[in-house]
Amino acid sequence: MAHAKSMERPQVGYRQRMDASDATPEPVAPPPGERRSIWYQRPAGQLPARPEGPYETSDLGHSLGISSKELLKCLDFVEQLEAEADRALSLQKGYSEIRLLAGLMRNHLRGKLTTSTTLIGASGLSYGTGMRAIASVEKRGLLARRPRTHTGKSFSLHPTEKLIAEWQEFDRRIRSLIGSTFGSGSADSDQDYFFGASFGDGHILPLPSILEAKLPLSRGLRMLVHADPTFMAMHTLKKQFEAILGVEIKNRAFSIDRLRDEILCNAEAPQSRYDIVACDLPWFGEMANAGHFLPLDELMRDTRLDVSDFHEVALASARYRGRQYGIPIQTTPELLVCRRDILEGLDLFPPETILETLAAARSAHRPLNGTAGIAWNAARGTPLGHSFMFVSAAFGQPILNLQRTESGFDGEHVEGESLRPMLNTPEARATAEYFLQLLEFSPPGILNMSWYERARCYADGGAAIAYCATLLAPLFELDARSPAYGNTVYLPHPRGPDAAAT
Repeated sequence: MAHAKSMERPQVGYRQRMDASDATPEPVAPPPGERRSIWYQRPAGQLPARPEGPYETSDLGHSLGISSKELLKCLDFVEQLEAEADRALSLQKGYSEIRLLAGLMRNHLRGKLTTSTTLIGASGLSYGTGMRAIASVEKRGLLARRPRTHTGKSFSLHPTEKLIAEWQEFDRRIRSLIGSTFGSGSADSDQDYFFGASFGDGHILPLPSILEAKLPLSRGLRMLVHADPTFMAMHTLKKQFEAILGVEIKNRAFSIDRLRDEILCNAEAPQSRYDIVACDLPWFGEMANAGHFLPLDELMRDTRLDVSDFHEVALASARYRGRQYGIPIQTTPELLVCRRDILEGLDLFPPETILETLAAARSAHRPLNGTAGIAWNAARGTPLGHSFMFVSAAFGQPILNLQRTESGFDGEHVEGESLRPMLNTPEARATAEYFLQLLEFSPPGILNMSWYERARCYADGGAAIAYCATLLAPLFELDARSPAYGNTVYLPHPRGPDAAAT
């Protein structure tokens, strides 16, 4: 992400959806027996309806019982839960604030507006008691008010960092209590009871609290982003971000080539139409050299940004001549993914080199069964250029004459002879010859395939091997219907004969 060159700019219309040309097509998968094409999208439709619980079936006469042992456990749990709540939370004695505080937290997580009236209604308290409870909660530093208007007569209510931290501690205590009560290692339990313990074991960042004052942007925060899964997920959380920042967020989402065109078009305007833009890492040198972005060094210093949170290579990719012009928000490695069952069925090891990849793709290529050997970016323009850059590097040569460093090549100080294209080299020729050989084992329509299509192809069983960006792995890792679900081997890019292992 990078700052554009102004903070006060003309209004930009917000689009709820991407342009039609930016949207990913949703073609229907071929009927059974037909050969697959490059468009691997299952027909839209929902799974057969299943009852959510025993009371959503027609058999309402069947009563469900509970054993005395389990009921005693439940009673013990409820009693101890109240005690843990008193220990972990700053609760007012005399009446319960649980529903009031839970409502405040729930609205914060969902990005919903909370006022005194709505919070009292959710708490179940009378109006007078509710107002006293809110005042008490605020006095104890658990609630923050933020003006909704310039007059300051209207406020929204939000949890403070203290309250958020207390509820996280309460959650930890609940998990521990449920685990000891319902199994998870207890001596008399018949089976373990899982309550999301894997999430509690990790080092998870705390929930963000609101800014004490709204961002001073009268027209809202205007962003230009890439229409990929990361930014689409951020758009889904738009209300939560707006609640935290206190201003409306206006997004425009473009495909990768149109995103670059829009950045350049915006740079020609007298005032920028955006406050923050998403920029692909290879463009930063061009944009910074032309003065399209503001350097962030002073802002990073003033806000005490902890750069140790970011990989040094990712930070350096957004740096130009010693100045930082962007902050990494998404760094998605590209890997080689392989179907484990297909490799094992062919008695093949996961490929580590270019030659091994060609041999595996040749062996796995079964076009009559609808499975190609390998899927990759072969569409004209940026997709194929993307493939060429990666594979050329896998042969040991960047596409520019970059200076070598101890860890690879210097991509930050690129000028003079370092800008010379390296297209008339043995490595570039080997890359082109590799692509020509891949065509023989690729899916139909490979020359129209780019990032999403190749991952979709692999996810739907149309390819045994694929180059794939990690942010698209959920297409098969989270879809139990995919033949690659839980059945994928992840590998670094296969290397050329003279390149170092990655």
